[in-house]
Amino acid sequence: MMNHGGYMNVRQFGFVVFLLLLLFTGANAQITTGMNPNISNTNTITNFIQLVRAVEGGDDVRAIIHFDNCQVTGPELPVQVRRRLDGATTRFNFTHFFHGKEEVSNGLIDTVTTSTKIFIERPSGERLTFSGRLSVFEDNTASLHVDFFDPIHHLHQLEVNWFCNISNGDDNNGLVLFNF
Repeated sequence: MMNHGGYMNVRQFGFVVFLLLLLFTGANAQITTGMNPNISNTNTITNFIQLVRAVEGGDDVRAIIHFDNCQVTGPELPVQVRRRLDGATTRFNFTHFFHGKEEVSNGLIDTVTTSTKIFIERPSGERLTFSGRLSVFEDNTASLHVDFFDPIHHLHQLEVNWFCNISNGDDNNGLVLFNF
């Protein structure tokens, strides 16, 4: 069993791997109307109803999450992890999604959810599974869950949940949705 200090180092390592993965896969593209003049506001999805129409219509919908503009739910992140998140973004594609009602706070809420899973093998031979799930709710909010899991030792190395609001393209909300 690792001591608490070792556990924090493993969690921090997992998060660094996550950030590097985003960097090398190009998933950290900054595509917001304020940052990229090639994207017009007509491509921005600003509410849940537009999202449902787009994904069910087979459109190419992408989500950019700006971690700085979302709130961590649950335990506070260590300082080193928070520093690495400063200005960080990630992207989800709604190529595969689930649209249905989920039970939230003793009630049913209309939800569109997409997820991704990536298997990572480090040069040391260590294997990790990265899982991410983005759920967008009918009240124009969203939750993002990320998990780094060591499948050999059955340990969650880093698990974080964020809460975001859908952006209209001109605000500082953390979830920007595009229809291409």
